[in-house]
Amino acid sequence: MKTIFFLLVFSIFSLAAKPIASFSATPSFSGEELFMKLDEVGKNGNWMRYDTLSISDPVLEKVLKKHKDFLAAWVINSPDQTPKMAVLSQVGKQEKLSFYEVDKINTRPEMLSVHAKLFPELVLSDYQGVSTNEFVHKDDPALKLKIDNSSLYFSYTRRDKTPLRFDGKFASLSFEEKAKVVAEYKDFFLYEYALMLRAFIQSTRGIFNWQAWHWYMPEWNQKYFISSEEISAILSSGYPPAKFRIFSARTSRQVLVEMRTDGNGFYEMNIRMP
Repeated sequence: MKTIFFLLVFSIFSLAAKPIASFSATPSFSGEELFMKLDEVGKNGNWMRYDTLSISDPVLEKVLKKHKDFLAAWVINSPDQTPKMAVLSQVGKQEKLSFYEVDKINTRPEMLSVHAKLFPELVLSDYQGVSTNEFVHKDDPALKLKIDNSSLYFSYTRRDKTPLRFDGKFASLSFEEKAKVVAEYKDFFLYEYALMLRAFIQSTRGIFNWQAWHWYMPEWNQKYFISSEEISAILSSGYPPAKFRIFSARTSRQVLVEMRTDGNGFYEMNIRMP
């Protein structure tokens, strides 16, 4: 019986990370080749860069132990496909890109925090300077970052053809009608939030204790995300705000992290130190 139990446990853990593909390049992958392989294996999913300074997961750690001095790693964790991990490593005179299917990423949720020390080479790796404290994303100049002694301010502009409609007659609706309108607004804000995550969170590393995929997971973000009650209160006021604050968190060190949208293609994330 003990032997059977041991084999069963071994089998379960051995399935935690399953190799599914690997590719090599001499001496290295070009950027185009690398992202072509990521898109091919990931079925154009949202690959998120693994941050060595952020919370990890036992399943992902198991994969990384096979690649001791890995160059970079990415993770897909979405409801529509099995979680995957890609690891880029140096093997002799070649680069190797290895892909794995992993078990459910189930790290226990933790309170959001901002690292006490920020490293410019991580935070600004995808940005270029335009002045002493102003930076733009290397691939999209509409994504900007301003840094001063007490804050990091991200902004992104991608104007919508159809701005968010504000329902000025909300207060006169029935209970059922109000619930439907609030649900529609919440769905819209979830879409806007996902856009901001791609722009602000996935363009940097070394700022937060959360990995990029944690920001998408309801069990991690729900207490910081705009609530149905807050949406109802805004609509009941009869006046649209200049910006909707859809994410707000205050860390244990009293750092305030907020994301806002104007509902018409302008987005911002402000990280304010105490």
